Amino acid sequence: MSKEVKFTAAADRCDLLVIAGEASGDEHAARLVLDLKDYSPGLAISALGGRELQKSGAELLFPLVDHAVVGLFEVLKNYTFFRSVFDRTVDWIDRFRPKCVLLVDYPGFNLRLAKALKQRGISSKGGGGIKILQYI
Repeated sequence: MSKEVKFTAAADRCDLLVIAGEASGDEHAARLVLDLKDYSPGLAISALGGRELQKSGAELLFPLVDHAVVGLFEVLKNYTFFRSVFDRTVDWIDRFRPKCVLLVDYPGFNLRLAKALKQRGISSKGGGGIKILQYI
């Protein structure tokens, strides 16, 4: 498992950022992205996820699914890495300001992310302009 946290360059705009940290969430989110792209072909979608999201047409910023771990021990062992991913995600959202962030399952990461975005005044619940949605 690589410990480097490097996001790919972002597109000029991002309408929707999808975050799916597990294979099942990646699959569900990919189906949703395909439907959204059929409905609105010009929608700019970026993702932290896996191959399925990438195949669906989302710009994969970071292969989060490739770094999935199971169990408290594995999470603790990789805490520094996951903290870096978390911080980098918040910074990316703050910088690129997607219109909406879709959190797909992965509650240990995603619920903390929603809380951080609210506390920093980035999400609409915190007074900012970014809508946060949870899927699954």
